[in-house]
Amino acid sequence: MESSAVDASRSYLNQVRRANQNDLRFFATGGGHGSEPGFATVKNAVNIDLSNFRQNDLDTTANTLTIGPGIAFGDFEENLYNAGKLMRESYRLSP
Repeated sequence: MESSAVDASRSYLNQVRRANQNDLRFFATGGGHGSEPGFATVKNAVNIDLSNFRQNDLDTTANTLTIGPGIAFGDFEENLYNAGKLMRESYRLSP
């Protein structure tokens, strides 16, 4: 893990610890996830934004995809398609 990613992880860990120490609620958002309409009305809570954690590592030998919590489907779709691991029509619903 890069040192900037390690520093960011420590920063988030400290935020969670401080929220717990001060009895504050917290929730994490990123990559479009956690954007439920109800979150806009949360009061006295800490929003931990994970959108900069956009890891997107495709290992075709091991047949694995490792993604970060801030990534959206469209961010890694092209890698999967180009590697022959995704048929675009396979996940879309017909009209």
